[in-house]
Amino acid sequence: MEPAAAEVGPLSREATAAAEDLQFHRQQTQQQQQQQQQDEQQQQQQQQDEQQQQQLEQEEQHDHEQQQQQQQQQQQQNEQHPQQDEQHQHQNEQQPQQQQQQQQQQQQQQHAVVPPPSSSLGILRSQRSVKFDAVSSHSSSSNSSSSNSSNSSSNSSSSKVAPAQVESPAAAAAAAAASSSSGLRRGATSRLQVLGSRVYSEVPKPNIKAFDGAIKSLESAVFIKRQSAAEDVQTQTLDKVCL
Repeated sequence: MEPAAAEVGPLSREATAAAEDLQFHRQQTQQQQQQQQQDEQQQQQQQQDEQQQQQLEQEEQHDHEQQQQQQQQQQQQNEQHPQQDEQHQHQNEQQPQQQQQQQQQQQQQQHAVVPPPSSSLGILRSQRSVKFDAVSSHSSSSNSSSSNSSNSSSNSSSSKVAPAQVESPAAAAAAAAASSSSGLRRGATSRLQVLGSRVYSEVPKPNIKAFDGAIKSLESAVFIKRQSAAEDVQTQTLDKVCL
């Protein structure tokens, strides 16, 4: 009996030692697994931190790029504003020059359309007007003398009717010449035109053909008047001689 008990004692010790070893190994494996899980969790946390850091860096880079773009746009606008200001200033400087040029062109056009009367035209107009007045006065005196002579001749003899017939077209020509000369004198009136601080007289150009026609008609009328007056004088002298 004693040897069997002696054999059981060492066996139980070995079993307890084996059980302890097994439990120790299990604890180690559990610790290793826990350590691995912790390491994995740390790695995941690190990855998450890295991702967050990358996102933050990307956002910062994006913000930085936006700021750079805004600065560039602002700089371009600031560069464009002086150019626009220079253009506006240049346009404002050109406007008075353009207005002055337009005023000068208008003045030149007005001077070209309404030239001042020259001395030669003024002399010609004065000579023609004086000549018309002289001829008209002479024609009026000749009209009065011819009318007196015609009245005397008609009273002296009834056969002297030809001078009166000649006198009627002469009177008509003289009247037409006088009306044309008065119309020409009325048409030659001048008008005043104000241009700025100056006053110009606008005088129409004389119609040389009308002047020549009026002079010829007056000269022919005077010639007819003189001829009729001479014939009246001759008839009066003949009547006196016959008496």
